Amino acid sequence: MESGEKQRELTRVDVVEIARGAVETVRPDAETRQITIHFGGPETAPMTADHGEIEIILNNLLSNAVKYNRDGGRIDIDLSVDDARVNIRVSDTGIGMTADEAARLFNDFVRIHTDKTRDIWAAGWGCRW
Repeated sequence: MESGEKQRELTRVDVVEIARGAVETVRPDAETRQITIHFGGPETAPMTADHGEIEIILNNLLSNAVKYNRDGGRIDIDLSVDDARVNIRVSDTGIGMTADEAARLFNDFVRIHTDKTRDIWAAGWGCRW
């Protein structure tokens, strides 16, 4: 999007449907490491958004929840609809981060490098919406 080559296409999307797809995408890696995934939310969560962007956000959140989790861990993804908003909460039993590390997450192209993440492969880029 920053390059200007992709235009945002706003349409009516169901965030629950996209989230279920993201869960299925990460499920094989989660199962390999015996990480359980729990999904909660309404039957549908409609909103106007770019389908591809929401898909990238959810895939990124869940992929990181698997990647930085412990073997035998747990991931919870909860969706709710509140007035005109769709709320997405992803929590996990992963390695966590300090307040300073969390504050840096919303800068472009950030990957937190610590002793805990040294052996975890990642592309080293971040997406912020």
